[in-house]
Amino acid sequence: MTVCPECRTKNDDVSNFCKKCGFLLAGSPFEEKREKVLGEQRKYPWVFISLVVITLVLGGLAFWIIHGRTTAHSKIATQQKVKHEEILEGIRH
Repeated sequence: MTVCPECRTKNDDVSNFCKKCGFLLAGSPFEEKREKVLGEQRKYPWVFISLVVITLVLGGLAFWIIHGRTTAHSKIATQQKVKHEEILEGIRH
């Protein structure tokens, strides 16, 4: 006899579900077949997620290092900055 962990009702050993509350007593045959065909379920999804995060961080760091070493265009770098007030005075005159 199998005792239901949910309602404590005694059930036959061959029963997959509790006769009183319908609780799943044994592993689903579908899940067992699925695991045999596809392999075990992934138990550690955090490993995959952490690898993706590390890859993105390293890629961003590499991008920053590569593009941080480029020099600015010489004509743009030597131009003086124009203040907002100077632009408005030039338009008014």
